Amino acid sequence: MKTILIFALISLPLFARDVTEEYFRKYEEGGLSTEQVETLKNVEVVLIPGHMSETFVSDDPRSHINLSFFTKDYFGTHLSYLKRLGIPARRLNASSASVGDTKNEIDGVFNSTQRQLVFYTHSLGGMALLDYLLTHPEKWERVSGLIFMQSPFTGAPVATVARRYPKLGVIFPFVHTSVEVVHYLSLEERQEYILKNQALLTELTSKIKTVTVGGIANGYKTVFATSVTLIKSGCLKLVRGRCIGRPLFEGPYDFSDGMVPFEGSKLPEADFVKLMATDHGETVLNTPFRNVDHKRMTAALLKLIL
Repeated sequence: MKTILIFALISLPLFARDVTEEYFRKYEEGGLSTEQVETLKNVEVVLIPGHMSETFVSDDPRSHINLSFFTKDYFGTHLSYLKRLGIPARRLNASSASVGDTKNEIDGVFNSTQRQLVFYTHSLGGMALLDYLLTHPEKWERVSGLIFMQSPFTGAPVATVARRYPKLGVIFPFVHTSVEVVHYLSLEERQEYILKNQALLTELTSKIKTVTVGGIANGYKTVFATSVTLIKSGCLKLVRGRCIGRPLFEGPYDFSDGMVPFEGSKLPEADFVKLMATDHGETVLNTPFRNVDHKRMTAALLKLIL
């Protein structure tokens, strides 16, 4: 009952708007106008990557595996696009092994500039930022906008499965992640967190312009096909609509981008965008089956904030 209650709370934010149509109108417009660029030159856009970002940044030595030669750098196109327009922007060295290290990076941003800040985050990066802001409300006046792409605010079922099967942890050191972060991402940890901070979350999103983005890859080509099935049904494979073997977790089940349940990507009172045929990787990397233009997406999301 507790799980269902928490899921319902985050699924039905009080004053959230579905701004998907507005987003796609701005997406089809193309890039930022001269006036919009001049406005954004007065702020700094801070990109915060998510889990396993070290594996997808070419000059990051923390991961023993480097896949950026195939996918290009994590947030790479987004960052170069903003810099080419002359908009102040930086990408943080987010950590997949320690949320605390990422929050220290965020603190460093506030200490290194007097500009107003727009945060543009993905996955675990958004959760680290949310943690930071909830414990530092005195910083809110420095923030002009928040973009949370595909962050599992109510938890990632894949993390819950990894938590229950510790042998999967054998790969963690190679991709610079940790058991602690996997537990942090789990349904158990995040749902308790949401319930505990419900009032403060609502206050934050009512005071700072916030947009959340969720993807749905169900029924579309994606490298996350197995985990899409897992999140929808609790098992890795369905035969005639039924699980083979017992479910690996007990729900709640949802449509997803293959890593993040769609409903769990929302926040109370925050406008939200629903991206169909979009998996967890294609919004930040050059992955197979990509349907997203990173420059247009970046421009459209910043227009929503403006």
